[in-house]
Amino acid sequence: MITDQGRWDDRDYYDEHFYDIMYDKITEGMKLTVDEMDNLVSAGLFDKEIVPHEEYLEVNDNNQKMRTIVKLHDKYFEIRWTQYTHKDSEFPNDPVEVRKKPKIIDDWIPVEK
Repeated sequence: MITDQGRWDDRDYYDEHFYDIMYDKITEGMKLTVDEMDNLVSAGLFDKEIVPHEEYLEVNDNNQKMRTIVKLHDKYFEIRWTQYTHKDSEFPNDPVEVRKKPKIIDDWIPVEK
């Protein structure tokens, strides 16, 4: 572990080492709270190193199913979550370690005459 688990209850220590604590919890198989997951997916608004990729998987009138890829230290983790219009976001699964797999996509464009 990178952090001192005995100090996680100390609010100042927790805030100062938040990303390290999240890394420790995920790699040790510990459950993250809804607030911790929400803070991780929201981190991209402030720190592009933390959240390099976010995409909409499905969108309808009441919610958006999202996938956010979070980089913590040298690893990437996927967080799937649902953002609702009229209630708090839901995080049904724990983060999962992922790796980037490049793919080639063909696109069709109009021919200029």
